[in-house]
Amino acid sequence: MKKKLRSLILAFAVCMASLTIPVYAVSGDDLELADVQETEVREGICQAEDGNYYYYLNNEIDITRTDVVKGTVNGVSGWWCVQNGKLNYAGLCSVRG
Repeated sequence: MKKKLRSLILAFAVCMASLTIPVYAVSGDDLELADVQETEVREGICQAEDGNYYYYLNNEIDITRTDVVKGTVNGVSGWWCVQNGKLNYAGLCSVRG
């Protein structure tokens, strides 16, 4: 059970590592909110803005990836079929190698 929980937490942390951190510049008694840039890191199976799940490598969808990969989708951890970088919900996966 602990292993599943750790895997779930790790998958959540990797996919949802989108942080906005306010940065303040101090000038005398004034505090000013500096420009904030969002940082998002995506690795493995993650949900994109279009609602679909893709396999990410170095923050980009890896369209060359066709494989059965371990990940978490909709809170369910397991092995998922990825074809050309996109999650195949049908579960029918043809992998050569």
